[in-house]
Amino acid sequence: MKEYPNSSESNFSDDFSNGDYSRYYANSVTCKSEYISTNAGVSLRIISFSPTSEHNLPPMVLIHRLAGVIDSFKDLLFELTQKYTVYYLETREKGTAQIAQPVGFSGSDIAADIAYAFKRLAWPISRIF
Repeated sequence: MKEYPNSSESNFSDDFSNGDYSRYYANSVTCKSEYISTNAGVSLRIISFSPTSEHNLPPMVLIHRLAGVIDSFKDLLFELTQKYTVYYLETREKGTAQIAQPVGFSGSDIAADIAYAFKRLAWPISRIF
């Protein structure tokens, strides 16, 4: 797991190869990026944003699919991460997914990955919108 402390200087690149996500969260937030392996031979990237102060609010999960990129959530992430722990999950069709074998890309394949991630990471889910 990589940890990225917030910095005042952003080295943003479109592919985030440098690991700098600081443009997406306020100074009082920590950020971690990790991969989880599903039972289908796919590893998905999850970026966790956590406020350094406790707010006792339930975590939020953002799941991005299709042609979208994290940049489209920039303003939302910046606001949410000030009070909420936010997990940003990238699905298997993203370029960040690590795929060890031929796999499908159907909606049910992606849904199975998401369900597996929730279960494996033991994310407390009280409501789904």
